Amino acid sequence: MNRSKRIFMAVMVMLLLVVTPAAAQTIRQNFEWIVAKRITVNTSGIAVTGGDVAVTAGVTAADVTASDDVGVGDDLTVAGDMILTAPVRTVIANQATLVPISANVPISSAGAVGITSITCGAGKLYRVINVGSQNILITDTLTMKLTANYTLGALDNITLMGDGTNCIELARANN
Repeated sequence: MNRSKRIFMAVMVMLLLVVTPAAAQTIRQNFEWIVAKRITVNTSGIAVTGGDVAVTAGVTAADVTASDDVGVGDDLTVAGDMILTAPVRTVIANQATLVPISANVPISSAGAVGITSITCGAGKLYRVINVGSQNILITDTLTMKLTANYTLGALDNITLMGDGTNCIELARANN
C-alpha cells in the first residue's frame, strides 16, 4: 500500500474515532494495520486480548498493569512506589536448595537448618528474608558467592544477583 493510501486510511480512522459522537459509534471496523504518528486514547484504556504491544518510543501513563513479563530496552524511571508482591512463604528443610519464584523470597523453617545452594537466574535480583523465628544458615560454598556464611535470624535478609551460574551477594541486613 503506498504512502498516500496509508495516510488517507489513518485520517479516516481518526475521523471515525474523534469526530463521530461516542453514542453513534456502534459500527466497528477491524484494521490489520494503522500507521499514525500520534494517537490519543481517552477511554478506559487499551486492552490487548492476544499478542504483544510493542512501543518503540516513550510511554507516559498514570498506571500500567502487566500480567506477564515487561521488557524495558532503555531507562525505566519510577516516580511512585515500586511494590514487590510476596509469594507464599517457602518452608526450608535442612541442606535444601532454594529455588526462588520471584524477586521477593520469604522463607522460614521448623528448626535451625542450612541452605547449601540457591538457584539464581542470570541477571535476576532476589531479596531472601527469614520471616520465621528459627535461624537459617546460608553457606558460602559452590555457586554461593557470599562475603562469608550468613545465618538469617528473624527478619534478617540477604540480596543476591544471579550471573547465570552463581548467586552473588550484593547486601545483607542483620535485623
